[in-house]
Amino acid sequence: MTNIDRLILETENTNIDWMISNITEKQLRDIIESIKDTITEEKPDFFRQDENTIINSLKSMKKINVDEPCRKYYELKLKRTQDTQNIQVQVQDNIFAGDEESQGRLARAISVLQEGESTIWITENNGAQEVQREDLQEALKLAGEEQTKIWVQYNTSKEEL
Repeated sequence: MTNIDRLILETENTNIDWMISNITEKQLRDIIESIKDTITEEKPDFFRQDENTIINSLKSMKKINVDEPCRKYYELKLKRTQDTQNIQVQVQDNIFAGDEESQGRLARAISVLQEGESTIWITENNGAQEVQREDLQEALKLAGEEQTKIWVQYNTSKEEL
């Protein structure tokens, strides 16, 4: 069981407003779904409720029972996740989303396009654009480099805790 699993399992008696305020409801639902999928036997009744009840319970908790290094660690993880989700890269005049999901879409498109071929792509700044395979390759490369920078920065910050 990971530290985040332990932390979330303890939330029946813990206020994690510091975490909730920095996380979207979709991210919170994903965390809850992950817990429901991975924790079976030791899962407390708290996580047997429907997602809306769990989210409302988490948002209304009052007592902080987390030490400072642990809180800073999870704040760092949340920042890393948010920074990774917000990656954007520019190739020529087009801005591409560079989050992990978008990197997967870029890789799939690149894998089926031949050299010199193009496809229609929804860019962040211009909507639907015809882009070359080579542009997608460059966008994927830049997004991967940006993600690496974020992770290296995260690991350096984590070591300083």
